[in-house]
Amino acid sequence: MSASTWTADGRLVYSVPGAGQSGVFVHDPATGVQTSIPNMSAGKASLSPDGDHVTFAGGGYVWLAGLDGSGLTLLAKGQSPAWQPLP
Repeated sequence: MSASTWTADGRLVYSVPGAGQSGVFVHDPATGVQTSIPNMSAGKASLSPDGDHVTFAGGGYVWLAGLDGSGLTLLAKGQSPAWQPLP
């Protein structure tokens, strides 16, 4: 498992790189529910400042998705997603 982070509502967001069960996951310890975002190989993940979205690297690109896996969007070519403050 790579770096993980907690959301304000107590869910754990983490990524698992490599073969097998790889991807970005959101785990809710209160309910035991685990969501995969998305169903593809993924690397480093970064939680948005508002805690509603996650960016992650996958297939040589940076992707964006909601924590429930909705709204999967290709953002750019790259490997290291990170949120930046607006100027």
